[in-house]
Amino acid sequence: GASPVFGMTGTPPGFGVNGSGQFVVTNASVFDYETNSTLSGVYIVTSQSEQKAATITITLADVDETPEAVIPTTYNEFAGSSTGGCDDGSGDNTRFTSPYFGYAHVPDGFPWSLYVSDLACGVRKIDVTADGSQTSTTMFANSNSRDWEYTDMVYSADASYLVMVYRGTGNGNGYVLSVTWVDNGNNGSLINNFSSFSLSSPEGIARDANGNIYVTETRTIRKFSVGTFGLGTLLATYGDAGNASSTDGTLATATFTRIRDVQVNAEGVIYVADLHSVRKVDEAANTVSTVASGFDDIRAIGLLPNGNIIVADHGNSKIRRIDVSTGEVSTLIQDLADSPPTGIMVKSNEEFYFTRYGQPKLYKAIIDEGGCNVCR
Repeated sequence: GASPVFGMTGTPPGFGVNGSGQFVVTNASVFDYETNSTLSGVYIVTSQSEQKAATITITLADVDETPEAVIPTTYNEFAGSSTGGCDDGSGDNTRFTSPYFGYAHVPDGFPWSLYVSDLACGVRKIDVTADGSQTSTTMFANSNSRDWEYTDMVYSADASYLVMVYRGTGNGNGYVLSVTWVDNGNNGSLINNFSSFSLSSPEGIARDANGNIYVTETRTIRKFSVGTFGLGTLLATYGDAGNASSTDGTLATATFTRIRDVQVNAEGVIYVADLHSVRKVDEAANTVSTVASGFDDIRAIGLLPNGNIIVADHGNSKIRRIDVSTGEVSTLIQDLADSPPTGIMVKSNEEFYFTRYGQPKLYKAIIDEGGCNVCR
């Protein structure tokens, strides 16, 4: 009827057991990979005249303890206000409900435009002048229903129309890829030229230099060619819809866990936001590889003109940047815990725009490269 007695022996193990038999740390300094890659002790349980013993081994993992570079980035509210709605206007007179993904269309001249998916309203177009001020916000494509929502958009290669994805909000059926024309006199009207393609949870969209477009599903990426009037032809599918794992390999064998966004650089290399990592899909080399990991629930990525990547690290409440040449990750903004980032829209190497969870506002950010601290 006596309670068992627990004990731990070792020289020194750095951990032990308490009176209830639970493991506890007895010497935290011993848990150092550079000193001890493994820790071991003998766990002993004595109950009356009977005694049992087992060897317990803890294997430590090596981690990069170098401080992450922090690059000062200022940001402010660019459009919207604390009062939600679908009202057009400028500055804080604009009303959003829940701005999400978006796209910055920056032609050689001005004005340039931001297109933002406002989940309860539709697609909102924001015109911006040469000095960076907002001139107006207008409803570009009205959703007209809470049964479906636009998620992301991109201009065609010749900038003659806007390619958008939308998805259902109910039973998850009937996802389609759609095209809205810009310059044919039907501004804002929807043309379902991709309606024969049913997609599963489409969320992100991108375009390469040849005009092909890429759409993300939960665990796959669809590649389409775009012909006359936006009519699309499916060219390739990457990933395995039934395999939720982030495995590098060839285009035919690589898998993804949870894809939310996609971007394509000038050379046609595809970058994917895959839950906790950013992945690289190189069609020419027939490879899928991991660019950087250690994120938590990436909601969006943005590709800078210099090739580096902005990451909406939603789970860590940060906006971060990846140097694609080295794989190093820097923190740009880290005080977003109350409303984590959800969408990224890149204008230049120094300027980008972003949205935040639950905030009916659009934010503008400026990167101060010269003010970097803890730089490597």
